[in-house]
Amino acid sequence: MLSSSSKLTIVLGFPAGVALAAACALNSWIVDWVIGLGWYLSPVVSSMLFLGSGIANRAADHILRYPNKSGRWPTLTFSILRMLDPVLVGWILRPTILSTTTGGEGALLVGMVAVGAMRHAFWVQCINRNEWNWELTIIVAVINNWIDFTHAKCLLKRLAESEGNDDGIGSLAWIGVVLFVIGGVLETHSERQRRRFKDDPSSKGRLYTEGLFTHARHINYFGYILWRTGLGFVSGPPYTLSYGVYHAIDFYIRAIPLLQNHMQSKYGDQW
Repeated sequence: MLSSSSKLTIVLGFPAGVALAAACALNSWIVDWVIGLGWYLSPVVSSMLFLGSGIANRAADHILRYPNKSGRWPTLTFSILRMLDPVLVGWILRPTILSTTTGGEGALLVGMVAVGAMRHAFWVQCINRNEWNWELTIIVAVINNWIDFTHAKCLLKRLAESEGNDDGIGSLAWIGVVLFVIGGVLETHSERQRRRFKDDPSSKGRLYTEGLFTHARHINYFGYILWRTGLGFVSGPPYTLSYGVYHAIDFYIRAIPLLQNHMQSKYGDQW
């Protein structure tokens, strides 16, 4: 049986698809425009699909609230899959990295993806420490690796369009680096502060409101949005900035409300 959200998606999606097909048939320039965008469309479409699936499955919150524990193998597999990510991105961007004219931003993106993957593996192994199920492992690893894959393809397309006239690392890329560093520090450092608090036996049953969390309840989410947006400034802006927008909306309408319900039930008046 289809859920009510699935039925609503079909009801709204079918006429929208017919209308889009009719428009494309009547206006050949739309087809040419879409084909010309190529990989630039992938971040926008992916963001819409991720957001739609997240809303439809909001009740099935499998982000570590009530996981079906499967030992340490899923988290180990997740770390391995994430560490393969920069290898894939580096392989895709190898023509630009080896080029003397367009290598700067390609190497920069590979480095940023590698740092993001290492921090993700560090988080799941050393900070979060929860046991994951295989479903969660595959979903989170595939989505993160897909996002970085499309970043690489968009950068490759943008550099190809520059026809060797690229001036090296541009101002937008440097803005991305700044956002990436600030976001990474906010996310990882806040999580480490909270981990040390939880490791103290005297903190059992107490809500952590110190460190960076004195400035915002969800400072770690804010950091994640910043560093993900930073990648978009390097690869193929403005299209790849859609991933930052996607994460912001997803946190606001799905992750944060679910987390607040969980925290309210666990900590009561402390929350």
